[in-house]
Amino acid sequence: MGFEYPLALLLVLLLFWFGRRSRKLPVVDFAPVVIFAQDLKPGWWQLNLPRFLAYAVLICLILACANYRYAEIREQNYRESRWLMLVQDLSGSMHRPSGSVAGETFADVALDGLRSFVKRRPPEDMIGLVAFSSFARLLAPLTFDRQIIRDKLKQLDRREASRLTRQLAVGGATNASYAVWLAMSAFFMMLPQEARPSFTELQDLRYLLSGENREKVAVPAKLQGLGLERGVAIILFTDGRIKVSRNGRDQERGLPDFVSLVKFLERVGIRLYIIAVDGRVEAEVKEVLNDAPGRLFLMPGRLSRAAMREIYSEINSLEKNRLLSITETVPRPTRPGFAIAALFFFGFYGIVRILPTFVRW
Repeated sequence: MGFEYPLALLLVLLLFWFGRRSRKLPVVDFAPVVIFAQDLKPGWWQLNLPRFLAYAVLICLILACANYRYAEIREQNYRESRWLMLVQDLSGSMHRPSGSVAGETFADVALDGLRSFVKRRPPEDMIGLVAFSSFARLLAPLTFDRQIIRDKLKQLDRREASRLTRQLAVGGATNASYAVWLAMSAFFMMLPQEARPSFTELQDLRYLLSGENREKVAVPAKLQGLGLERGVAIILFTDGRIKVSRNGRDQERGLPDFVSLVKFLERVGIRLYIIAVDGRVEAEVKEVLNDAPGRLFLMPGRLSRAAMREIYSEINSLEKNRLLSITETVPRPTRPGFAIAALFFFGFYGIVRILPTFVRW
């Protein structure tokens, strides 16, 4: 890493000056000692140890001022956090009997599958919830708080008779494309401010994806290189027909075309899992889903809790959290060590100067 203040090394010149000055001090004539007792002459350590200690103090202080820094590499392991949006169909057809247990509806089985999936996910994951019929509602943005998701799922239970459930049940159509678009927009809203699309940019993108436009829609520069493919997915459950938008009315309303939307999700790096009851998916949609990341689950006309939990268990395995590691270079200063060393040598120097062996010289 180098020295933080390299100019402080110029203080070495002061050290040289101190050394030359100490050599010019007058030498004491020990003639009487020479005559009467050669053993009383000062030894080499008696003459030089105090000087060496003084040099050591000055050198340590200079190095402490320059503060040489070296690089320490730290490696930290952590579990990947995935962003998952649950998109649930709650149109009127979802309240028909499931065919497995008396009195149980498609919605009951689907919500039970969602609850089991939420329980399986680790606390590092962020989960959001969208419910739709003819329209779509963002019930919970991406959050770590599982209690919020559980409360929203409880609100969708028909036995709670919530106002939202009644509104969704009135809608007879299945607007899956807009629900997926809303889920994708929820992802974008979690991005840093410099990478987050504005409302106008999202509106323009939605109209580009509407109607029969099959050309590749360019990914905005803000969304490129964000690495969304690492752990972002949408899980869609529907018992309605997933179809493309072919009429001019959908295009005027800016409803995204499902095929164009799936292709855009692929380019952005968002996986799409679809659980479709009765297999009512158009051939064009099946074709684009086969090429896109994610998976299409085609369910029979009868639903059971065991089958739904098995599907969500498989999705849970496909969205397994990876163990990642971060390598970080941390600069470590040497100033504290040299400062302590200077204090030690200074203390040693003081002790030496008061010892009778050294005082006389």
